[in-house]
Amino acid sequence: MDQLLALVEAIREPADRVGLPLDETVAVLLDPQQWRHAYQAEAKRRADSTRATVQAEQGRAALAQLHPGQRLEKLTDPFALGVHRTIKLNRRHEQVLPALPRYVRRDHDVQLAAVVRQAADGASVMATLVGESSTGKTRALWESLGLLRERADQWRVWPPLHPMPPCAALAELPRLAPQTVVWLDDAHLYLTPAELGEQFATGLRTLLRDQARAPILVLGTLWPEHWVTLTARQQTFPDTHSQARQLLDGHDIPVPDAFDSKALDTLTGQRGSDPRLAEAAERACEGQITQYLAGVPALLARYRYAPPEAKAIIHTAMDARRLGAGPHLPRALLAEAAPAYLTDRQWEALGNDWMEKALAYTSKDANGIGGILAPVRPRPLAPARGPHTNNDLTAITDPPKADVGPLYRLADYLEQSGRQERRDQLPPAEFWEAAGRHATTELQELAHAAASRGLYFNAAKLHKLAAAQGDTDAAAFLVDKIVYWGAGGVSAAAHWAVKHADPADTSGIASLIGQLNHAEMGNALAELLALEPARHAVVIDPWAVAQLLEALHQIGEFTAKELLALRAAKGIPLDDPSALSKLLEELRKQGLQQAVQTLLQRAPAAHAVVKAPSLVSHLLAELRSLDKAQSAELAHRAARQTSVEDPVTTQWLIDRLLRNGHHQDAVALAERSAENIVARDKPGLGELLQSLYQADARQTALRISERAVRQIALTSPAVVSDVIAGLFVCKLNSALAILWERHPEVTVTLTDADEVESLLDLMHRAGGTHGAKALAIRVAQEIPLGRPYQTTKLLEVLHEIGATQALAVLAKRAVNTPVKYPEDFKKLKATLHRGGVNHALVALEGWVPDLDAALSRPSTAADVLEWVAESGDHDLVTALADQAADRIMLEEPGGIILLLETLAKLGEQRALTALAQRTANSFVLLGEPQQDPVELAELIKSLRHVREDQAADQLARRAYDAGLFEEVLGIPFYVPHEFCYGRDSHGAAAAPWGWTDL
Repeated sequence: MDQLLALVEAIREPADRVGLPLDETVAVLLDPQQWRHAYQAEAKRRADSTRATVQAEQGRAALAQLHPGQRLEKLTDPFALGVHRTIKLNRRHEQVLPALPRYVRRDHDVQLAAVVRQAADGASVMATLVGESSTGKTRALWESLGLLRERADQWRVWPPLHPMPPCAALAELPRLAPQTVVWLDDAHLYLTPAELGEQFATGLRTLLRDQARAPILVLGTLWPEHWVTLTARQQTFPDTHSQARQLLDGHDIPVPDAFDSKALDTLTGQRGSDPRLAEAAERACEGQITQYLAGVPALLARYRYAPPEAKAIIHTAMDARRLGAGPHLPRALLAEAAPAYLTDRQWEALGNDWMEKALAYTSKDANGIGGILAPVRPRPLAPARGPHTNNDLTAITDPPKADVGPLYRLADYLEQSGRQERRDQLPPAEFWEAAGRHATTELQELAHAAASRGLYFNAAKLHKLAAAQGDTDAAAFLVDKIVYWGAGGVSAAAHWAVKHADPADTSGIASLIGQLNHAEMGNALAELLALEPARHAVVIDPWAVAQLLEALHQIGEFTAKELLALRAAKGIPLDDPSALSKLLEELRKQGLQQAVQTLLQRAPAAHAVVKAPSLVSHLLAELRSLDKAQSAELAHRAARQTSVEDPVTTQWLIDRLLRNGHHQDAVALAERSAENIVARDKPGLGELLQSLYQADARQTALRISERAVRQIALTSPAVVSDVIAGLFVCKLNSALAILWERHPEVTVTLTDADEVESLLDLMHRAGGTHGAKALAIRVAQEIPLGRPYQTTKLLEVLHEIGATQALAVLAKRAVNTPVKYPEDFKKLKATLHRGGVNHALVALEGWVPDLDAALSRPSTAADVLEWVAESGDHDLVTALADQAADRIMLEEPGGIILLLETLAKLGEQRALTALAQRTANSFVLLGEPQQDPVELAELIKSLRHVREDQAADQLARRAYDAGLFEEVLGIPFYVPHEFCYGRDSHGAAAAPWGWTDL
């Protein structure tokens, strides 16, 4: 500023000296005081601007602090999110290796990247990698985040602690902001806990549908057994994983156990860049590269050769995890239970420091990665910031926890290995006692595990401990089982349960009311109602509300029912169409008209998220009879906004729109669906056309069909079959003519025999006879011949459509292709006979089964024995029977039953006994839902039928120990008197017990 004023003065002074007249503008420019004022004003403007910028940045930073999660650019430690540490090499290397070896992308990475890009482009999406332990799931998720790091957007990752307690995670879920990655490594830890898991799944579904918080990216990992547990449809009530199933369905990406040839080739090209990759490529077995890098062989070796005290705490940890305990296992639990896993001699040989030595062995790193039991240092939970968006969630807090002492985590691979190898091992009594004393939030899961093994007394104690910690569901379950198991002290148990009930626990209170009513515990029921559950119950879960409404109705508490209904109608979120339809349905069934009108006044049709067609269909059905205007509004929104990715669920919605009279909306949605089907080259157009045709929308069906058949790719036999079926049923002959002109018989691929067989039949029936016969020639000459039964079906359809030339060609190929099993041979021979292909029948003379292949499967082994027995060669039958008993795979109950009965019929007692004993010892027990317990019960029954009672008892004992006690016994339809009090820890019938013993 001083330099500027000096310059002004230097110009002004000569002008004043010579008396130069100055106009007003020049005078102002040469006035130093004016420059001083201008400088001060500009300085103030800049200071104010800087202050505003700083304040805005501070405001943004403060706002960011209110949203859970950690900024992605600051998240540089992959191990904090659960990525396995990799092996360390024993030799020294000149170069400094990065924390993780170079990544080899595989097919699942391509699928995952597509999902992440959708999120980067603004959509809320989800992907769950499903694969065995140590197959690279979490590393794949970590690598996929690179697609978001490349963007200028500021993404966050939540939860920053892995794993986060489900209660804490549930409380933070409503505060997640847009551009958040929900990181659910080991997603079962969040989704399987009783009730909390379903609430968390509901919260995630709501989050994904909330357009105001988009984009959200949910990334998870699951083992296959956990995927099956969470997604299998349950036949019993309650459906404990309904919300989790709907959340996960359609969002899985399978991760293979091993590298395929393509990935191995890529790895070979990169092995020079990292010695760890080179060693894995050289030493890993059967392409299991990720397992080797995660140190699995070293872990298994340390486990296999562990000293007795170390193996005892490993087995304790394996049992705790497979039976429901959380991932962080208290040292006290391990120390108290492990001695029961040792023999007397092993225990007497140990010193006083046995536990320290055992933990020193199990916690030691293996090839640079964590040990078998790695110490865990829990992070303190950050206090929740900012208000909750739903007052009902303020009741959800973590239960107070006492200091449980040091914690340990079992290595993932050994946890999974333990679930398999110890599946039919019954833990000792000391395990259940220690679990009850030291487990915290998993008591209910442990209780169910004990009950499923017939350990009713242990289950009751664990249910009681869970109820004492505020789990009302556990209290209800406890009363139910005390009554069901016939234990004494039902009244005392009922009053105790009420004393520990939480009136805010909607589902738990509903269950407890039902149990008390069933047990005729009127006084205890009155005490429970005095807690005013209708006034305090959380009303965010419509299924739980419906359950409580029904329970109150059953006991005649109509005033309480109306109060609860009004609270739910006023408080339920309006974005979830599934929740809305469920609540409206229950209110309507209960005749609660005031609550129905209250809910309708909140305009659910205007607020419901209409992305999922199946959910919208249910809500439309409810609104149809309650509010036609809202039904029309919802129909209009859904027809133009709902997802058309799934033709089946879209079809449901179109049908619902047509039935409800929303014709124009149905047509609009049908047009969108048809465009999607054509673009994606998927089946579904045929069903769509049939729906329109049946609803008298023939012109719409004709218009859509004629456009679609000109555009659709005619490569997939399934797609072409679907289109032909729709055109044929709807009599859309002009569209069929267009299709025939495009000659699908020339363009379809011939890879799937079943699809091609269906296409041949449909083309023939729909009038495309010439094309069908041309396709038949291609099929006969080109289609790969796989399973014999598929070839037989192709031969049958060729005969039915009169393709004689093609039949002869395919028959010649069929008889020159190996047929291994008698059943396949019989069907092929019969088909050739019907088709009159005599030259091929001649070629089958002298056929013999492939004994090596047939004797590996029980059903085919039974066929072979019957085949050989018909020839009268009894010595060969005996030899083959002995081989089959020693070799067959023990995985198919139905096949084993067939073979047992065949051996008994043929009088092969030695083979029968050998097979029975192998089955008793080694039959693969998977448990529900992977295995049907009814089939297992039939297998045990079959063993008794062939008089192999000892084997039957042994297999039954293994099934009981594996958690199939009641299923195999047929409970609740039949309760053997000897087990009316359950079993003890040795498997014997338990002595009588009652409430006072707990």
